[in-house]
This record gives sequence, C-alpha cells and structure tokens, in this order.
Amino acid sequence: MRLIPGKTKVKVELFKGVTIGDIIVVAIGAALVVLFAISSLPWKLGICIALAFLTFFLVLRLDDEANYLFVLKMLRYLVLPKRFNRVYTDEMLVDKKSGRLHEEVIDKFRQENEERKGAQTEEEEQIDYTAAIEGFADQIAAEGM
Repeated sequence: MRLIPGKTKVKVELFKGVTIGDIIVVAIGAALVVLFAISSLPWKLGICIALAFLTFFLVLRLDDEANYLFVLKMLRYLVLPKRFNRVYTDEMLVDKKSGRLHEEVIDKFRQENEERKGAQTEEEEQIDYTAAIEGFADQIAAEGM
C-alpha cells in the first residue's frame, strides 16, 4: 500500500485511463445519438454519425487530458473578461526607446508603493499592481512627461 500526501490531487479512474468525466461525456453523446436516431429528421443518419465522431474526438486523449477538458478551458477563456492595461503611454515608450526616460518615473512609482505599504494592514497587503501602475501612468501622461 502506497501513501499519498493529502494535498495531492488524484484522478478517480474507473479503468486505466478512463475517468468519470469520460463516462459522462460518452453517456451524453450516446443519448444524443439515440435521440436523433429515433427522431423523424430527414438527415438523421448523418447527424448520428457526426455526433458519434464528435463524441469520439472529445473523449480521445492527445496529451494527458481529454479533448473535452481542452474545449472547456478554451470556452472559459473566451467567456472570462480580459483586462489588458497599458502601463506606459506612447510618449513614454518613444522616450524609453530614445533613452530620454528618466529614472524619476521609476523612483516616483517606488515611493508611492512604499507609502501604500506603510499605510496598509496585514489584510490589505495584496494590492492590485496593474491598477496602481495604470493610475500612475495616467498621472504621468497628465503631467506631460
């Protein structure tokens, strides 16, 4: 008997390489194939074959995980809001490339960061750096640096 540490996630496999999720996906696919097979649709044979192939390719494993998990992760990525913030303005990037960006910008950001850390309690230690940098970049752009 092997001991498995408590924090280790272990996949529950019914057979070697077959998980409960695989069984659920196959059951849903088979149910859809049966429902389309007993329907009175004109192209029911083609739809049944397409659903059978789709179910097969969803359960097929190309890497360590099944394709249905990959599809779920892709859909989750498409649905979640993405926040891509600009840290620097265009003028700042041009200044940086030409070597005119001064160290005072970085010093000012570090100084504001130290002030925030000094004023925070232990519960508020996790700060949103992207919002802080974005606000700081807006300040610099307003000052016309």
